[in-house]
Amino acid sequence: FIDEYVNVLNSPTGIISSLGEHNNVLALEGWGQTYNNFAFQTSGTFECWIRGTDVSEAIVFVFRYGASIGMQFEIDNNKIKYYYAGAYHDATGGGVSNDIWYHLRVDFECGDGEYKGLAPDTYDFYLNGTLLDSGIAFRVAKTSLNKLYILMSTDYGIFYYLDAIGYDWDTNYDVGDNINSHGSEVIDALENEGWDINVYPYCSIGINGEFNSHKKSLEFVDNSTTITSSMLNIFTST
Repeated sequence: FIDEYVNVLNSPTGIISSLGEHNNVLALEGWGQTYNNFAFQTSGTFECWIRGTDVSEAIVFVFRYGASIGMQFEIDNNKIKYYYAGAYHDATGGGVSNDIWYHLRVDFECGDGEYKGLAPDTYDFYLNGTLLDSGIAFRVAKTSLNKLYILMSTDYGIFYYLDAIGYDWDTNYDVGDNINSHGSEVIDALENEGWDINVYPYCSIGINGEFNSHKKSLEFVDNSTTITSSMLNIFTST
């Protein structure tokens, strides 16, 4: 994912093996700037999971056309905020907390293609599948975007974590592919043993390395706000 990383004030970045039901997580610490380049896009969808150890500190997402800023939003002061009309504006219902995974989704349109019904140079913002705000203005109008720039401006020892970063224009990626943080391998294994498993969006299932002195326990996390996930095993009576 990272095409370039600018290390400021000895602020490291790297991949950690797992964190809270997520595997192979990108960890960002302190002051740093991360870039990802992609082919020019006039519209599309960006998704990721994000978690911070102190969400009162800022992490900024900037989508650019070359070196020029187009769309910009951030997490800071325990809130999601959008930058337009020369200032930051709080998202509707965009409060966030420390040490919790959140799923972000952004649909954007630069031109007149009306992607997802959007007007030129606007975007919709979703948190955990809920539309917070629609038709949010770009910071600066652009004909297309080709770079994601992530800026950390926190104290040393404060981390933000990113997982399952996806663009809908990538090959074999569809919007919503990363809604469930992980679990396909575990689901397949259990279904082979006769389990019937329904894991709905924003839920996950996995094997926990250790919990309360128990090894390799099954961890089933249900963060859905609309329906209950379930596991059912039917066995032959004797």
